[in-house]
Amino acid sequence: MIPKTVKIGPYEYTVEIVPLLDAPPHIVGQHDPLAQVIRLKEGPNEGYLRSIFCHEIVHALLEVAGMGNDERNEEIATRLESPLYQFLLDNTNYFSE
Repeated sequence: MIPKTVKIGPYEYTVEIVPLLDAPPHIVGQHDPLAQVIRLKEGPNEGYLRSIFCHEIVHALLEVAGMGNDERNEEIATRLESPLYQFLLDNTNYFSE
């Protein structure tokens, strides 16, 4: 399940699942650091949304780390999306109190 809000660093982000994004058709997620919003385009299933959510989380983490406008960020987010998603699936027990 995708949460309605998520805390990334000191920021509380709102997460929105929307039918359309104000972006080219190949864009399926957006990270807006100024508005502190992550937008996800509705997808065919929950696993797809979770993967895109991980991609946008990486963008937010890079922003918090001071790398917000680095030209490599899209490649970094794309490369880390699947491993982060799998890590979170495989290790949920270690992060709950």
